[in-house]
Amino acid sequence: ITTTLIGSTEIERWVTDQPTTGIGEMPQNLTISYFHQYIATFDWTTSDGSRSSIPELNITQFGRGQEVALTDSSSAIWVDSGSRWALSKQLNSTDPQERWYADQGTDGSITERFRGVFTYLHQFFVSVSADPDRGGTVSPASGWYGSGSLIQLSSSANSGWQFEGWNGHGLTSYTGPRNSVNLNVNAPLTETAMFFPGVAVSTGSGGSVSYSYDAKSGVVNESSKSTKYVPAGTKVSFSGNPSSPLTPLRAWHGDVTGTSSSISVMVDSPLRVNA
Repeated sequence: ITTTLIGSTEIERWVTDQPTTGIGEMPQNLTISYFHQYIATFDWTTSDGSRSSIPELNITQFGRGQEVALTDSSSAIWVDSGSRWALSKQLNSTDPQERWYADQGTDGSITERFRGVFTYLHQFFVSVSADPDRGGTVSPASGWYGSGSLIQLSSSANSGWQFEGWNGHGLTSYTGPRNSVNLNVNAPLTETAMFFPGVAVSTGSGGSVSYSYDAKSGVVNESSKSTKYVPAGTKVSFSGNPSSPLTPLRAWHGDVTGTSSSISVMVDSPLRVNA
């Protein structure tokens, strides 16, 4: 019995995968099933020539689902007419922050001869954030960016906060005080914009205020104003310094209240201290 029916061509065929030869020793009925198939060609490449693995293709052939590993660049495969095919959307990678991703449809149905060309974009994950997030806004948004692409970091402090600098990790990352900077994406990147809350100190005509935090200290003179920016979560201590024993500090006002000559506060957001 013929394996391929008359009328089959190089791109379309009716074929069976059952045995088509044998020896008849007794009367018997034979049922031969022929499958209508089309040739389907799958070409693939990556955006920069790199790769982590080979795409996997799921097809139906002779009524059975099969998983096929494609060759290096192009594979021609017979597929049952009317069946569906699905190609890997993403190549397998050992690094969760690096991927090769097909930004196009990777599945469909076979109703005629098919040829698909698929490009996998080589991308890295870029994380951009603010610390603390209430301190300001940053751009660009965290996400996947193409290998070799250029991004521009920028930040904007919210009212009462001050941008202090970027803290970066990764091959082409940036760490430093510049607000805006361009980066080439050649590896996964993590960039964090550091924002410090402001402590606005105002003094009256009765004396000055001393402050200290970590290893730093200073004085806000009598009848003046000064804003200091400190890392969020910093404990700051204040002491009133009367200009005369006859004019002792009577009270603290603003976001810090009390009547003692010294007071300490944990700074998590902008605050006002009036003496």
